[in-house]
Amino acid sequence: MRKAMISLSLIAVLTSLPPGCFADMPTSAGELSAAEEQIIIFREMTRSLGELARIQGRILQGIPLPDRDGMLRDLTDLEGRMDRLSLELSEIVRDLRSRRETLRPRVTEPRMIPAGAVTVKVSRVAGEGAVLFKVSLSSGTAGVENYKLEKTVLMRADGREYRPRVRAQTSSLYRMSAILEFENPGVETMELVVRNIGGVKERIFRF
Repeated sequence: MRKAMISLSLIAVLTSLPPGCFADMPTSAGELSAAEEQIIIFREMTRSLGELARIQGRILQGIPLPDRDGMLRDLTDLEGRMDRLSLELSEIVRDLRSRRETLRPRVTEPRMIPAGAVTVKVSRVAGEGAVLFKVSLSSGTAGVENYKLEKTVLMRADGREYRPRVRAQTSSLYRMSAILEFENPGVETMELVVRNIGGVKERIFRF
């Protein structure tokens, strides 16, 4: 009975997926192929669960069966198919996690200047085109949520100063973290200047 209820619950979840729910799958050639494989597996899983539910339904309703041994063989076969599908889904999950790790931005070891009431950490974020830095503020006593990093941070390179654009930011009363994007100056050496944070006029991080 418990196995039947679990199977019926899984069917309810899978069949409740709205039409077009896979429409936002990645569309590059390789990822489209992987997405298609996932959809096929879900489809076969749904079919197998449907068959299993129909068989279990007949048992639960007490309908006489002409060949109970055959029914048990069918159930055993379906359980084996579900085990194989579960393994395939596990492989897909591992593959997707591996791809996500590959695509995750690489961040250098943070450099820290713990002067004043606020600690400032800066890391270079690997990327193509623009120059990216991760800037983090933390304090045990002073609030940091009102700092505007696009106004207090600049980059110096090749005799010029560059102002950032905030690409992503999270903040709370005592912590703030943001990814700042700068125009690429076309040189390897640069400085990130953080001004007027935590009572410190200027912090300079050299990269």
